[in-house]
Amino acid sequence: MREQRLGVTITKREGMEEESLCCTVCQERFSDTRTPRQLTCGHSICSPCVRGVIDNDRRCPECRRTFDAANPDDLAVNYQLLRLVRCLASGGPPQLLLDAGGVREPDAGRCEAHGSLRFFRCMSCGAWVCRDCLVLEHVGPPRGTCRVVSSSKAIAEMKEKHLQALREESAALLQAKSLSAAQITTITTIKTNLKDTIARLRATINEEELYLQSLEDRAREARAKTDELEAQAETLREMANRMTSAETTMEVTNLGVEAEEAVRQTKRLVEREKEAQAHLLMKLNSRGLQNAREVVTSWPEVWGTQEVAGRQCWARVRLLDSLVHVHALQDAPPPASAVTVPFRILRSLLPEGNPPSVFLDLSWPGCETARIYVRLLRDSPRGSQFFLLCSGECGPTLKDATFQPPSPGESEATLSGRVPLRKPVLGNLREEVQPAARGESRRQAEKGLVVGSYTANTFFHFFRSGRRCTFHFRLHAGGAQGDAGGAAIGTVTKGMNHLKFAVAHSRVSSVKVKDTGFIAPLQA
Repeated sequence: MREQRLGVTITKREGMEEESLCCTVCQERFSDTRTPRQLTCGHSICSPCVRGVIDNDRRCPECRRTFDAANPDDLAVNYQLLRLVRCLASGGPPQLLLDAGGVREPDAGRCEAHGSLRFFRCMSCGAWVCRDCLVLEHVGPPRGTCRVVSSSKAIAEMKEKHLQALREESAALLQAKSLSAAQITTITTIKTNLKDTIARLRATINEEELYLQSLEDRAREARAKTDELEAQAETLREMANRMTSAETTMEVTNLGVEAEEAVRQTKRLVEREKEAQAHLLMKLNSRGLQNAREVVTSWPEVWGTQEVAGRQCWARVRLLDSLVHVHALQDAPPPASAVTVPFRILRSLLPEGNPPSVFLDLSWPGCETARIYVRLLRDSPRGSQFFLLCSGECGPTLKDATFQPPSPGESEATLSGRVPLRKPVLGNLREEVQPAARGESRRQAEKGLVVGSYTANTFFHFFRSGRRCTFHFRLHAGGAQGDAGGAAIGTVTKGMNHLKFAVAHSRVSSVKVKDTGFIAPLQA
């Protein structure tokens, strides 16, 4: 009858498990009308049978132990067993013995204490238990604290727990793998950089060895030149002695000719030696900026040289008030006795991070030279243009720039000049920069303010057209009000009196820029 109710073929052992859900007295399955009552020994019988046992001998039908109870209600209901029976009665044992498809619930073997199959797991204690264990040792709420689940659910939870641990460890391994890959990339980069550094160091060592060899060659040449100079000095001393002891006019005349030739040879020898020493100093200068300052302070005639627009230009260098004054590049070559250095070396004398200073030498009838110093503003595109016009690096310079009388409405305390520019140098002077662009600001006129602007007008002449480009600049001597008339590019730091005299000249158009350049500190 039980096999037909379950709807499956069960083994003899499974039939024994089914009998465990029945009263041992009447062999009827427990139910809500035949509630299982738990005796003090732990076994359960149905409520109707409890009455008969009480009336008979009050002994457990299984173990024959006595119990004290006057009626069935004095014994507790075995709710764990009752829930199992209700689960079977609701349509099959999906979580106990069989699933909904007739597949048997997995077990964990037979209980050693009770002999029943362990279809349950106490998750609180971490043990596989049977039906009797649920009644005796692993009691759930409300009488106990154990959490008991079916074997299939326990297996699912255990699998999920282990899978979660595996997933976490897999993620940790992937992260460790990523870190290892990143370390490999970093190590590879460091190795590459070190190899490059070693290669550069080897190249530097080779270069230094060649340089050392050249210095040794130069030392040998210097020793030979010293011997030559000493021989020439001995020749001059001998000739001086002969001249001293000469008595006749013929002797004096002949010795005079020889002395003049000896003097000319000595001068040529000295000039060649100066030139050789200058070249040596400039060769050393490529290895340190301090040598450039030594050249400026050691030689009376120093000029910078640079190719501008396909032609060689030179800039005179002067030392004044502990400042190196580098004049604008020009076409005129320096004297033969001058020492020439690359213009870029002179340019590098300017301190990094500080705005440069320039000078303007003004002249007018009655005044040969009136120098004005201007400190340019930091990060000013117009100021950069003004500096290039002072150094002459792009070709055009402020040299020979003239000034115009003030237009109607303009202040008479302003010196306004302009520099025509040729098309080939427009790119270098950044034609595209507008006065109000890139951080430039227009300011009110004030004493010593220098402003600049740029214009480019298109013209048409017969069958051709072009652009006339002009850089305008103004120097305010004070007293003017309103807009300064351009983007602020610098302020006059020295020579305000010269500027005032130039502004006050009766013919402002006769004032011109005689020369220009930039200044650099002598000390680094």
